[in-house]
Amino acid sequence: QCHVAGTCDPTSGTCSNPAAANGTACNDGNACTQSDSCQAGVCSGSSPNPACASADLSAKLRARPKQVRMGREIDYRLGVKNGGPDAAASVMASFMCSGVPYHFAGMSAGCVATGGSITCSLGTLRNHGSIAREITVVPHAAGVLRCTASVSSVTPDPDPTNQLETEDTRVR
Repeated sequence: QCHVAGTCDPTSGTCSNPAAANGTACNDGNACTQSDSCQAGVCSGSSPNPACASADLSAKLRARPKQVRMGREIDYRLGVKNGGPDAAASVMASFMCSGVPYHFAGMSAGCVATGGSITCSLGTLRNHGSIAREITVVPHAAGVLRCTASVSSVTPDPDPTNQLETEDTRVR
């Protein structure tokens, strides 16, 4: 693709194989690049196709303390990490609990409580970047409070199995 027709010398049997001019349009065969062009006889892709981006998001949820008396606060740390290879756009984290009645006593900026769940808008998370949000819950009855965090993005994720995490806290 990045060479033009050459000439052959019938007496010597050698042929030329001149490179196409730099900037000549070509197709490098990679659907994840756009604006492919010849450079020094080689077809090179540039301008990555955003449809080919992927970001491996994972959620981590930790409770402090692990055991609490009813009416006392439990602090949850919801961590989100992007394992790459690309940035994750429009990242959202969700948090909800079940098992015993409770109310939310506080949350980090960028998080909104709606009914029994919290949604946090985290924006774009760069490759290998991480971010955390804090959520405080007060249980109203004894039992096991099971809280779940999940994370999502408009960027495709090659491993969705690590986007959900659950943490149990015993309430006395």
